[in-house]
Amino acid sequence: MDLKELQVVFSRISDPRNLLVWKVGFKGWEPAGNVPELAQFIDKPPPLPQTSQPRKKSSLWKAALYGAIIIVLAILAGLVAGIIKELFPALHDVSTLQLIILSAFVVGIIILLFQRARGTLHDDHWAKDQFKNKEDKS
Repeated sequence: MDLKELQVVFSRISDPRNLLVWKVGFKGWEPAGNVPELAQFIDKPPPLPQTSQPRKKSSLWKAALYGAIIIVLAILAGLVAGIIKELFPALHDVSTLQLIILSAFVVGIIILLFQRARGTLHDDHWAKDQFKNKEDKS
């Protein structure tokens, strides 16, 4: 039996380390885990488990929606920057671009706070998924 055939055998059994093997030069049968030439076939990680649900593909309409949201936020930020310049004459020396960036940041924070108040923003979502994956493995 050559190494490729042995690799197929190892992939089909649950504990290849304890499979007894023999070759010329051995005094007797040896567990495969004790044979250095076989370590590359035994110590491979198991294949990833198959998921029952296929991955969701990002759709074009979602990308368009996100793009539209960004455009609306930029327009709102520009409007807020204009209002700020009118209300605070001391800020006339500050560039409009700086005010737009600041306004976009403020509008973004307001939206995040609104989502948090509504319960639609979960900052611990990733941690829950990681915990769930650890439970599945045990």
